[in-house]
Amino acid sequence: MSTSPDVSATEIRRQDNEPHKELLKRREQIAGMLVEEHERQTTADSFIVRGEIDRHIRALEQQLASIDSELTESVQSDTPSRKTLRFSRVVPIALFGVVAFAILVLPFWIVAFPPLLDYPNHLARVFILAHLHDPAFHFSEYYASDWGPYPYLTMDVLMVLLQKFCNVFLAGKILLSLSVVGVPFASWFFVRQAHPKNVLLAGLSLITTWNLFFLWGFINMQLSMALVLLVVGLWLRYLRRPSWPQWIIFLLTVIALYFTHLLGFGIAGLAVAGYCLLTRKTFRQLVLGCVPFALGALTHVITRIAIAGATSRQPNDPWEVIWRPFSEKAEGLGSFMQGYSPRMDQITVIVLVVACLAAWWRNREFHWNRPWALFIAGLFVLYWIFPAGYGVGADADLRLLPFILLFVPVVASFGKRTRWLFVVLLLLFVARSAVITKTFLAKQPELAGMARSFPVTPANVRVLPIVEAKSQEDQEPPQLRPYAHFWAYGTIERGWFTPYLFAERGLQVLQIKAETTTPDGFWDLEYKEEPEWQDIAEEYDYVWSYNVAKYAPQLQKIGDVVFKDGDLTMYRIKKPKEADDDESP
Repeated sequence: MSTSPDVSATEIRRQDNEPHKELLKRREQIAGMLVEEHERQTTADSFIVRGEIDRHIRALEQQLASIDSELTESVQSDTPSRKTLRFSRVVPIALFGVVAFAILVLPFWIVAFPPLLDYPNHLARVFILAHLHDPAFHFSEYYASDWGPYPYLTMDVLMVLLQKFCNVFLAGKILLSLSVVGVPFASWFFVRQAHPKNVLLAGLSLITTWNLFFLWGFINMQLSMALVLLVVGLWLRYLRRPSWPQWIIFLLTVIALYFTHLLGFGIAGLAVAGYCLLTRKTFRQLVLGCVPFALGALTHVITRIAIAGATSRQPNDPWEVIWRPFSEKAEGLGSFMQGYSPRMDQITVIVLVVACLAAWWRNREFHWNRPWALFIAGLFVLYWIFPAGYGVGADADLRLLPFILLFVPVVASFGKRTRWLFVVLLLLFVARSAVITKTFLAKQPELAGMARSFPVTPANVRVLPIVEAKSQEDQEPPQLRPYAHFWAYGTIERGWFTPYLFAERGLQVLQIKAETTTPDGFWDLEYKEEPEWQDIAEEYDYVWSYNVAKYAPQLQKIGDVVFKDGDLTMYRIKKPKEADDDESP
């Protein structure tokens, strides 16, 4: 490799830019070391010594390639011809973006019921918030709203606003589309700020946007993934061109992230602070980066204190911290790339590992991006010591894994081999998208059958869902259980009151006023204790039972079957007069 600069030093010096001068100085030092090592290699009389010198030469050549890449990129970015993309490049890029985004959102728009685990529950919540005082429903008798500075407001606010212009089903599909498209767009923005030469590797987000927790219906978490990348990208842009308008935009985005998801907020704070420390930014820059996160943390602490002692409708103690054994954490690493098909997940992991190894093997352009490599390593260490749950929040440690993948595109540079990695990512994206679309379509017949249970009841009745899983999680993972919260569509279609809508104070705006019997087994989809059948008969009008044939005798005593489809059976509760008539000779 040549030891003379590949980039004109005169051009760099004209810019009078201190970072460029430091790079040139460093390059001259390495070039001098490289010359010395070559001279040593020719005079070395030991095979072992020559091997060590050869390894050192390769390391120095990689460092030179890295510096040359940074210098070239810097000069090209300031060249007028590079500041605006040619029309011939814009059209293919725009066309690719449209096609990729169409593939991402297609599954939502070709089915009636997106089979995401918690999605119906969230949809029913925001429907109630938008119709809380609608005289056509009796929601105000059972529910209330509590609008406070809670870290999960974004979905509720967006959905309530969208319902002013369209129905809740269309609003939901718009939000789902925004959720999956936002991550690749934000990834592209972040990579351009952090390591522009790796912008093609932002294609990894086309795969990770359909992550396990999105399949579970964690929409706020999905929205926060895009905002995390946006926040960190804005911070990097601010560091490059500091100004108060840039900082205010950064501040507002951090605030939006706080009101979207607490875990994403925390990870973005770690990324901003970690980058400042790892790149030795000034104390002032560190403070300016951390102030927005300190304000959010203070708000959360004050909110938690204010709601201390509030009654929880879920079985876990709101202040309980749950730890996962290391053996289970090791097994949990599989959720890095878990989707609908275990075989496709395995293929994806194997192909990615092989592709990365091939791109690294004897690649003199390869070099680590040290700050981000160390940051990801830190997040991975955090995974092993992070609690599995905090209060009603489950799988908190596993939720770290999709966020770790967000930063992978900037960990290292592969030079020209980046293009081949991009091709691999596209092929995997198309293959995994086909599996997702196929699964969405395959679930529709069963869901459509269950949907026929909604018109069976009068409007505004009280319905208790009793739902049990068909199999254990190792045989039927949660993402394959869209039936678990499907009853929530009855709230939208017929105004049902159901006691299992997400309504945790301090987390959700919706609150449940009515005190009714709620068997705890619902949250685990497994009933270990016998429900209080008499209380259920007194407090509800219908029971929506799924896969609980073991309770058929008890349910037939208190109700009559009014609908049956597959594993779903719906009972109309016998009221006192009807029960007396049944018992008369």
